[in-house]
Amino acid sequence: MRKDVKRYIRTYFTFTRQETRGTIILVCIITLLVLYRFLHPVFSLPPLNNLNDVQILWVNESKKQLTSTYTPNDSLIAKQNDSESKQKKSAIGKGFYFNPNSISADSLAMFGISQKKISVFIKYRNTGATFKSADDLKKIYSFSEDDITKLRPWVMIPPAPQKQVQPEKITTQHKVVEKKPWYVDINTCDSAALVSLSGIGPVLASRILKYRNRFGAFRSKDQLLEITGITAEWYQANQASILLSAVPVKQLNINTCTLDELKRHAYFDYNIASILLNYRTHHGPFQSVSEIKNCAAIQEAFYKKVEAYLKVN
Repeated sequence: MRKDVKRYIRTYFTFTRQETRGTIILVCIITLLVLYRFLHPVFSLPPLNNLNDVQILWVNESKKQLTSTYTPNDSLIAKQNDSESKQKKSAIGKGFYFNPNSISADSLAMFGISQKKISVFIKYRNTGATFKSADDLKKIYSFSEDDITKLRPWVMIPPAPQKQVQPEKITTQHKVVEKKPWYVDINTCDSAALVSLSGIGPVLASRILKYRNRFGAFRSKDQLLEITGITAEWYQANQASILLSAVPVKQLNINTCTLDELKRHAYFDYNIASILLNYRTHHGPFQSVSEIKNCAAIQEAFYKKVEAYLKVN
């Protein structure tokens, strides 16, 4: 009986040399897999190259968590607070041109000026005082030298309109160039604004306004050259000072207008007006403004100039 038990144990619970080797190899493999399970997070962290600050911080903190009791929350919060502080500092001091006679309190605060100093500035301006130059900022007793140095480069005060002499009294081109530009919208300005331009007097200003009234509004700055007294030299010297806003023009209905109405238009003389109405008489009402190009007298350049001032209904 004892021999049978021993034989049974030897049969089922002993290993051959090959089985022993296989068991040792299997144990090694299992041990390596267990070690890999714990070491994998350390060696699989992403490279630090091309990561932003938050990602780099996360990588460093992850490594420290695996090797120590390091807590990343305080460091991460400090990093974020430092980034926000830098952003706030960079937002302050970005200048922009302003007129101290009209700048708002909120806009002035963007230069880093305190609310107390801004209050003094607004009270001074509300007394009726005006700033004629950047040096007038020194009149604000609450402004320090650093404040004035910070604001001075961005002060831009437009010159007050001044009445100019007649064009014929301007003897040299040098005087026109030296005059500071004053921006004038030729579609909305009045006579006083026009005479603020170099070389424009009351007579020429009145002539410009009368010519504009014939159209309702200018469509191009170049139309100024069609006015008697406006030279190409004056236009080149003052073009930068001229603005052109979008204003509706007067449109003439070419299907209902009379010969007198058409020839009174600045761009139509008697001959062209007669040809246009004769075409309408023989062919019936125009279906579109572009149909006037069927008339032999209407050239492409002329059509582009008048199309905005015509309509068919």
